[in-house]
Amino acid sequence: EVIRRSYLLLEVGLEMFMNDDKNYFFVFDSEDDRNNLHEKLQELSGNELCDSSQTNMTLKWQNGVISNYDYLLYLNHSSDRTFNNLSQYPVFPWVVSNYTSETLDLEDPANFRDLSKPMGALTEARLQRILARFEDMPEPRFMYGSHYSTPGFVTYYLMRSQPDLMICLMGGKFDHPDRVFAGIAETWNNVRHNTADFKELIPQFYAGDGSFLENRLQLNFGRRQNGDVVNDVVLPPWAASPRDFVARMREALESDYVSANIHHWIDLIFGFKQRGPLAEKHFNLFHFMSYPGYVDLSTITDPNERASVVTQILEFGQVPRQIFTQPHPERKQATVYAFPSLVVEEVDGEGMRRTLSVSGPSLDDFKQRCSHQVKGSVTFFGHLDDLVIVGSSSGLLYSYRLPDMTYAYTAVVSNVAVKCVQVIGDHTLCVGSADGKFYFLSKLQSFVYTSLLGHYDTITDITVDNDLVFSGSSDSSVKVWEVRYQTATKVKTMHLLTDLDHDSAICRIAVSGSILAAVLDDHSVVLHNWDTMDHLRTVDYGHYAPTGITIWSGKLILFGVSLAYLDLETLEEEFTRRADHPITAHTWPEGEEGAVVMVEADGTVTKVDAMSGDILGKMSAEGVVNPGAVCYLPRSNLLLIGNEKKNFTIYEIS
Repeated sequence: EVIRRSYLLLEVGLEMFMNDDKNYFFVFDSEDDRNNLHEKLQELSGNELCDSSQTNMTLKWQNGVISNYDYLLYLNHSSDRTFNNLSQYPVFPWVVSNYTSETLDLEDPANFRDLSKPMGALTEARLQRILARFEDMPEPRFMYGSHYSTPGFVTYYLMRSQPDLMICLMGGKFDHPDRVFAGIAETWNNVRHNTADFKELIPQFYAGDGSFLENRLQLNFGRRQNGDVVNDVVLPPWAASPRDFVARMREALESDYVSANIHHWIDLIFGFKQRGPLAEKHFNLFHFMSYPGYVDLSTITDPNERASVVTQILEFGQVPRQIFTQPHPERKQATVYAFPSLVVEEVDGEGMRRTLSVSGPSLDDFKQRCSHQVKGSVTFFGHLDDLVIVGSSSGLLYSYRLPDMTYAYTAVVSNVAVKCVQVIGDHTLCVGSADGKFYFLSKLQSFVYTSLLGHYDTITDITVDNDLVFSGSSDSSVKVWEVRYQTATKVKTMHLLTDLDHDSAICRIAVSGSILAAVLDDHSVVLHNWDTMDHLRTVDYGHYAPTGITIWSGKLILFGVSLAYLDLETLEEEFTRRADHPITAHTWPEGEEGAVVMVEADGTVTKVDAMSGDILGKMSAEGVVNPGAVCYLPRSNLLLIGNEKKNFTIYEIS
C-alpha cells in the first residue's frame, strides 16, 4: 500500500506499507518529485495506491460493524496522521474523567469527559482566562498557543518504552523529573487546569498490554521536588495493572456513552468545527501555523524565517487534514460488539478468574478467565502460530496474540459470514466465506488485499499442505488449488488443479499425503486419492452423524454422536466412545501425543486422550456452544469456547 502524505504542511511525503509488514515514510524535495514516484509505482502491478479519502467506513461504524477504536484509527489514517511522524502522530481522546475512585462505573455519565468540548474548554475558569487573552490579541488571533498533539506530548507518553525519542527531542537528556509523565490522575488534572497544556491521548492508551506505562528498562528519570522517584506511571485506584488499565480504558472507549457522543469530538478534530468561525464559536481555535494551507514553506526564501516556521510546525502541533465539512453522523446503535475488552464475570483472590462447577471427573483448575465480545456469533477459531483468529457471522475477523490473548486487530472481510481460515506460507491468511469466495490478507494487517471466487456456495472448510489449498463447499465440490505468488509473501491468485464433485454438500475435509477424506451432509465419508482423482471408497456413517473429521497418527477420527477412530485405509472402526449428546464442537490433537477437547450439545466439555481415548476430565460450560466454536491451546493452557451470547469465553486449564 502506498499513500501520499504531507510533511511540514507540504505535499511532499509518501508512506509505503510493505508485504513483509514493515512500513516507511519518505520525504521528497518537492511535490512533483513525490508525485512522479507515485505515478511510477502506480504502473507496477500489485501495488495498492490509496488516497486518504472518506469511504464507506463511516457507514460501517454507524451500524456497529467496526469499533470506535478502529474507526478513530481510520480517521487518523485518512487525515494524514501516521505512526511514522511525531508531528502528525495519531490522536485519541480522553474519554474517562475519573482517575481517583476505587471503582470505575461505566454506566455513570459523570465518569466521562464532555466530548462536545475541546480540552481547553473543559474547565470554565481556565476557558475564561483564555478568552480574555484572546479578546485583546491582534490578528491573526488564536485561543491556544499549545496544541493537543505535538512531538513533545508523544514522547512524554512514550518515554519509558521509547526513551530515545525524548532524548533526541530534549538534546540528549530526559526532561525535568517534575515535568515528565508520572501519573494518570496528575496528567488529567494538568490538562484540565494548566493554561498551556491541552494534550489529548495516543492510541496506546486503548490497545496493547500497557507496557509503555512501565519502566521495564529501569531508566533513571530522576527524583521530583517532593522526593518521589519517577519510575512506573502511577495508575488510578480502579486499575489493577497497566494491562488492566488499558483494558478498562478500551472498555470505556467502546461504552454506550462514548458511542453516543464521540461524533462531537470527531467534529472538533477532523470535522466542520475544526477551523474558521465555527472553530472560534466552539472554543477550538489554535495557532494559525497549525493549519494546513496557512503557510507555504516553498515561498519562504529567508533562511532565518524559514527555520523559525519549520520549528513552529514541527514542535508545536499540526491540525489534522479536514475530512468532514458537515456534522458527523451519530452512531445508529450505541452497543458495540467489535472490541476486545475484558468482561469479568466474578473476581476471586487471583483476579479475573472464578472456578466453574464441574460434573463427572473434573478438569484440574479449570477456570474462566474472561469473555470477549464479537459482532454476530463466533463461527470458527483458527490457531496459527502465535495468533488466534476468530471468525464471525457478521463477516468480521478478530485476531489475538498468544500467549496471553492480547487483541491485535479486527478485519472487515466480507458482508456475509466467514466460515474457515488457514495460513498460507508464513504471512497470508486464506479465509473462506459464505459467499463462496476466498479472501486473502496479511497475518499482521487488518485489510483484505485480494479475493477469489472459488465456489458457488459457502466454503465450509479449508486445509493447506505447503502451496496446495484444499477447499470443501456446500456446492458439493472439493477443490485442490495451487497458490501463485505475487511476491515471496503475497498471494496473487490460486490455480485450480482438481475439482472433485459429490452428491451432497461438503461439511468437513481432511488431507494426509495423497489421501483426501470428506464428510458429506448425508453423513457419508468419502475417500479420494486427490493426486490421481481416484475415488477410493464411500462409507455411510449415519449412525455417527459425523460433523467433523481429521487424520491423525494414521487414524481417521470422526466427531458426531460419538468419537470414532477408523483405520485410514479400510475405514473399519477401531475404537468408539459414545457421547451423551451430539458433539457440536471439537478441537484437533497436536503433536504425536495430545488431547482432544469435545463440546456436546448440552454444554458438557470433555477432554480426551487422543491416543487412548481415555477421558481426562469433564466440566460444564455456560451457555449454548456454537457449532464448531471451540479452540484448545495446549501450549498456553487455554480453551476458547464461543456461545450464543455473541462472545467467546477463555478458560484456563492446568
